[in-house]
Amino acid sequence: MIQSKAPDADRITVLVFKDNFAARTFKVSLGWISRLGALLGVILLIALVSTVFALKNYRALRHTDPSHVNELEQELAGLKSAYQALEAKKAAEPEIKPAETLPAQVPAANMTAAAPPAPVATQAEAPATAELFASFPKGTQAAPDFGSPTIAIDSPKVTWSGRNLQVRFNIQYVQTQGSQQGRIVLIARGPRALLGYPDGIFAPSASGYLVSPDKGEYFSLSRFREVRADLGTVVDRGSLREVEAYLFNQHGQLLIHRTIPIEASPAERPAPARKATPVAPEPPAQPATQPDTPAAEPPASGETPNAS
Repeated sequence: MIQSKAPDADRITVLVFKDNFAARTFKVSLGWISRLGALLGVILLIALVSTVFALKNYRALRHTDPSHVNELEQELAGLKSAYQALEAKKAAEPEIKPAETLPAQVPAANMTAAAPPAPVATQAEAPATAELFASFPKGTQAAPDFGSPTIAIDSPKVTWSGRNLQVRFNIQYVQTQGSQQGRIVLIARGPRALLGYPDGIFAPSASGYLVSPDKGEYFSLSRFREVRADLGTVVDRGSLREVEAYLFNQHGQLLIHRTIPIEASPAERPAPARKATPVAPEPPAQPATQPDTPAAEPPASGETPNAS
């Protein structure tokens, strides 16, 4: 193939030779060649940029924790099941008809004047500022009962490991299908101490309540979940007596409240009382006897004893 420039500057004449046949010629515009080069450059640039972004996203996905995605999917499934349960409960409830209006004319015999209620001595309500704080935020209440609980606490145990208080129990999902999400709050209390788990559940003093349920440890389960919590180091073991476990759903409603006593460590458990061995009764004490005193000699004949 031989290339040569045509007299006009914007075209290229191409000569094609094959065997001994006559040469064939055709002309190609330089503008088309430049456009084709620009198009190929743009395609190459797009492919390069796409490759860079694909590699970046691939590296980000490799470092992403898939458990969070699973938790979100389970939470969506739980919300869907709760919504379906509410719809089923609403459909099962009888429809409440609006109250019918009373007739305009009422017989006079049926009209009786109701006596005014007797005044009841009630204690004046204290102002809102008189309440120092509540245990949980205002409006916290038990979760609605749909017939049977969804979760239960199994094998609760609170023990000492040195000076560290450890709480162990299992959360079981007792329904046949579905899942449950929520928060775990643990409060250890006693005559001289108050501890909370996890860190940050105690609300600021200006909030008006003591514990923030939304700061509890998140859980999501469809079958079983083990809870292992360390409440921290305690100097005096006698300052704590029991641990209260609170389980809330994702809406802040109370699902379970359980009080777990603290088990005494083996060193603190009292030793078993020994059986008392029977003791033979002692013989009664003999009365003390005075030593014999020698009898006074009788006076001689003719002598009279001196009167003392």
